[in-house]
Amino acid sequence: MHEGNKKKPQVTVTFNGRKYTLDEWTKKQTAADREKTLDWSAAFSAAREPNEQHVQPLADPDASEEQKPERPGSAPRRSTDPLRPLRFIWLPAAAALVVGLVIGMTMLMLFSQQNTQSSRSWTGTSQTAQSDGNAKSVRTADLNISVFAIQAGLYRSENKASQIADQLRGTAPASSLQVSGGTAILVGISSTDQGAAKLLDVFKQKNLTVFKKKISIQATQKTVKDQSRASDMLSCKKMLLALLHLSDQMKSGTQGERTAALKTFDKLYKSITSTQRVKTDSFLKDVKAARQAAGELPKKSSDSQFFAFQQQLLNALVDYRALIHL
Repeated sequence: MHEGNKKKPQVTVTFNGRKYTLDEWTKKQTAADREKTLDWSAAFSAAREPNEQHVQPLADPDASEEQKPERPGSAPRRSTDPLRPLRFIWLPAAAALVVGLVIGMTMLMLFSQQNTQSSRSWTGTSQTAQSDGNAKSVRTADLNISVFAIQAGLYRSENKASQIADQLRGTAPASSLQVSGGTAILVGISSTDQGAAKLLDVFKQKNLTVFKKKISIQATQKTVKDQSRASDMLSCKKMLLALLHLSDQMKSGTQGERTAALKTFDKLYKSITSTQRVKTDSFLKDVKAARQAAGELPKKSSDSQFFAFQQQLLNALVDYRALIHL
């Protein structure tokens, strides 16, 4: 048989549910093989690797320098924070300086106190004398005194008042004292209003026409010009007040209170008699007599003894008024 008359066998190929003739299938496979022979190395050659290394990753433009990514293999980026020297250098230095100042001031105060104490121990005598001198600065107000008196009358004439007082002394204590408006006749005095009220009852029982009145005795400015004399006058005032307090304690106070008042008087009396800077003989004589009469009261609790004590108190008040009313 001639080759040209030979018939090709009818071959079909089924692939993925589709039938192909042999010629169609052969053409399809040949095209696929050709696609495999394409050279793709140019697209992925090593020559583009350096360019890929220079591609920067996307970053937030608002991010700080510390948050931006660094290049691979590059040295660590130094911080550009302007507050870094302040936090790590100046703040610790300032804290150390403050601590040093506090310690230094504390040590200085301790040494100063020690030096002051040492200085006081060496100059204690002079400082004591100086403080005593400052304490003796007496004002006129310091010498003023107020008492609650039992008054029997008021006269313009001092002589007439003195005559009436002499007549009353036969039955009751009495002294004349110059006051605002004339000369008053006093028969008793107390340091408190309550004490004067008790005295008033006593004298009314003696059928005396009397009344209670508060009397104030003022010192003159001339009295305090000599501070030594003014200091003695202040001691005299304290002695008189101690005796007045003792008079109030005679009727209602306890033995302990009376003893304390007597000790206070004795201490003041000894202090002023030891200096002898001012002529106060009359006043000291009267207060000493009052002290003796007060000492006898617990033994002789009688009206006559109490009146004798009140008489010396009145005499001392009159003398004190003469001392501070120059």
